[in-house]
Amino acid sequence: MLLLFVLSPGWGRASSFDAPPKSSASLQEETATLKGLSPTIIPDSPYKVFNIMMRDRIQTQIMIKEYLYHKMKVATHRTASEIKRNQKMIHRDMLFLTATLKDPGLSNLMHIIEANFGRICDLMKQPMSPQNLSVILYYGDMIAASLGQSAKAIYAIDARRRFQHAVRYHINQLAMQYVLQSENLKNNYATTKMDEAIASLEEEIETLEKNPSRSASARREAARIRHLWNAIRQLCDSSEAGDLPLIVYQTTRKLDETFVKYFARDAGK
Repeated sequence: MLLLFVLSPGWGRASSFDAPPKSSASLQEETATLKGLSPTIIPDSPYKVFNIMMRDRIQTQIMIKEYLYHKMKVATHRTASEIKRNQKMIHRDMLFLTATLKDPGLSNLMHIIEANFGRICDLMKQPMSPQNLSVILYYGDMIAASLGQSAKAIYAIDARRRFQHAVRYHINQLAMQYVLQSENLKNNYATTKMDEAIASLEEEIETLEKNPSRSASARREAARIRHLWNAIRQLCDSSEAGDLPLIVYQTTRKLDETFVKYFARDAGK
């Protein structure tokens, strides 16, 4: 049975969905404060702050993804629980970061991110509409980009951890864009983002498979990753309706969890 949610008038018009909200400052303007940052004075470990930022970059995206699937009536109890859990965790982290960071430019940017996160949470409480979703997606992209740049200004990330964060980001990006396309919202924004996520994940999984230093347990997890990824590619290429949103939701969650296990076992080789 096709899983649908009630759409407000005008939902299918791409013009109301593609453009970012006119009242929002551009991403370039809001991240410009990062240019020329002075050495950041952080009472806690820079690595701890970096991890919180990168975690929230992914968790903000996951929260929006869970919201979309919840509106699709997919795994409603689980998605509702995940939305609340992520909102609580990210809010707690934002309070910590704004109180911890002492660099004026970075601290100001964190206040902007915190305010935009609050806007997303407020909009999630309102009825679904094309404009509300457009704003949620726009601010979600802005927060992800800003947290990523902020983290790099604090800590020099190694290639392995950069790869790990990129993979998880692309998995959840793919799941989010799939559910948007399943509602016949095949516009430039959703289609481009989904194609980018698919291409990035294919390249990342191939890179993982070529890693010669993997442990035996990591190789087993890599085989599971390839199996799950092949299944997801088939789902994305399928034109069938019905329960595909639920299957994609479950399979991408499983792929994300398996990647986490892979990186943990590969690190312990």
